[in-house]
Amino acid sequence: MRYLDIIKRFAKRKFSTQRLLIFSDIFSFLEKTACHYNGRGILSQMRSIVNLRPLILDLQTCSVCNARCVFCARQKLPQAKELMSIDLFKRICFEYAAMGGGYLGFSPLLADPLLDPLLLERIEIAKKNFSKISMYLFTNGIALPNFSDDQLIEVITRLKLINISLGGLTRDEYKVMMGVDQFKTVWGSLERLSRINQKLGGVCKLILHIRTHRRQETINSPALAKLEELGYDCSDIMDAFSDWDGLVTENDLPKGAAMIKRNNTRCKVPCLIPMSHMMIMPDGRILACGCIDAKESTRVGHLDHSTLLEIWRGSGLKAFRDSFIYGNLYSVCWSCRYYKNYEIVFSRTGFRNFNPSQNLWECV
Repeated sequence: MRYLDIIKRFAKRKFSTQRLLIFSDIFSFLEKTACHYNGRGILSQMRSIVNLRPLILDLQTCSVCNARCVFCARQKLPQAKELMSIDLFKRICFEYAAMGGGYLGFSPLLADPLLDPLLLERIEIAKKNFSKISMYLFTNGIALPNFSDDQLIEVITRLKLINISLGGLTRDEYKVMMGVDQFKTVWGSLERLSRINQKLGGVCKLILHIRTHRRQETINSPALAKLEELGYDCSDIMDAFSDWDGLVTENDLPKGAAMIKRNNTRCKVPCLIPMSHMMIMPDGRILACGCIDAKESTRVGHLDHSTLLEIWRGSGLKAFRDSFIYGNLYSVCWSCRYYKNYEIVFSRTGFRNFNPSQNLWECV
């Protein structure tokens, strides 16, 4: 493990999210200096890859959600009912496999993939027909009881990762953060998912993304230790959030949670996300930002008119990336807390000899 990784892991457990952002700026300066001397060859290699193709496809295959998270913009905008067709899904897989494949995520912007009635069919199609594609999933886990043990076995054995967003470690906090009273249901599902995964030899990596307004209590909670014993990676504990381009405000958050607004207007290097990801919505429209662009202001193409590669290499995505270079950022990027300098990230030693079949985030 690199020395900066050791420091970061320590800091995540000891400092508030606000202080972590200060440390993040220091880390970025140190890494930028180190990359200038040591990482230029790695960066050049990564640029040659992403100039040709994306590293990750994120799909929102449906438009429904069963939570009302206070830190999410979903409740702020009307949501049309959408469901990605199987034909479109097959086409996406075919085009992605043709460019070499890689990671494909059922990782929606404003929905939950477990509510997609075609999810199991999609997973089966990708697994059986596209061996170059590795799949992962991002969910709140509320709908896990709708799946039988046999169905969960299918999911676990066919996915590389399952990411679960969890609103704190108590029923009361969960209700506050997630907007629904489903803590007992989700906790039971976490135990069940862990049990099945362990019986299968831990074939799928299980990751929790804990969203809290009681950070220190969460870190010190016996429940956190219990989840780690169950085999969950619990390193992502967040109590500070982004504003979704002004849609979410401090008044939406409970006491103890914070709204982080960074000044990204002086960032002259494109963000990692549009340099590595594509966000595909249910009807085939493509967003440059799949993190917080609920307004879809970063729409850069549509699969009705272009292929994945044409959009990746096209003028729409180029204009979005160039907005960093030329100082005319899209408003969704102005204060986003998730900005990452792609040059710094792609200069890290974890990307030496990288190939797109690897998980980008395990190299970061």
